Amino acid sequence: MSKMRFFALQELSNRKPLEVIAPSNKLSDYYGSHVFDRKKMQEYLPKEAYKAVTDAIEKGTPISREIADLIANGMKSWAKSLNVTPGGRIGVSLLTGAKFGDRMKKNIFGVFCD
Repeated sequence: MSKMRFFALQELSNRKPLEVIAPSNKLSDYYGSHVFDRKKMQEYLPKEAYKAVTDAIEKGTPISREIADLIANGMKSWAKSLNVTPGGRIGVSLLTGAKFGDRMKKNIFGVFCD
């Protein structure tokens, strides 16, 4: 095991850093450009799901599991439109609570699901 760790560290030390080219010189030109905001929600969610999200954000009303699934599917479609691969983090499991089962009742909007 210690040899594997040594070889891994040696391999890591031999890597060359990748050059990162920013899309613009101004961070404000692209910061927050890939956010599932209200405009994107309206485009990718069914009307009932969009209304449930806005009510949850503004009034704190709970979101049912069925609506959470619609929202998760909308987020997934939006992420796919950006060419996000399954290895990317799109937050669908956080929205539906699928990863932690019934123990996790809060979704990414901070609203408790039924």
